[in-house]
Amino acid sequence: LAARGDVIRFDAAPLAAPVAIVGKAHLRLVVRASRPHFDIFARLCDVHPGGCSYNVCDAMFRRFSPTCRATSHTDVNGLASAAASAEAAGTEVVVECELEFAATAKTFAAGHRIRLLVSGG
Repeated sequence: LAARGDVIRFDAAPLAAPVAIVGKAHLRLVVRASRPHFDIFARLCDVHPGGCSYNVCDAMFRRFSPTCRATSHTDVNGLASAAASAEAAGTEVVVECELEFAATAKTFAAGHRIRLLVSGG
């Protein structure tokens, strides 16, 4: 996954000491999309000193446009028609997304790296 051209990869420096994480991590992103509906996928990985990467936990965010949500309802405050106009005009949308990772308990050993992968579609 990390080698794909449509995936953004963030690698921490090698850890000087072990780092433990417990619970549900959160990731907040501001994204620019060419469509009002899209998916964001994120993965947290443990990268061993030899370069092998192991999945720790994943998160997914699905954004539906106001037009998708308003199809069975009346247009609320013009959101549906505004989104439809933006989509028809090819205007990009900027959206703040918050992803919640699956619960985990993991200790990253000294010398390992923490990696975050982010992709969209």
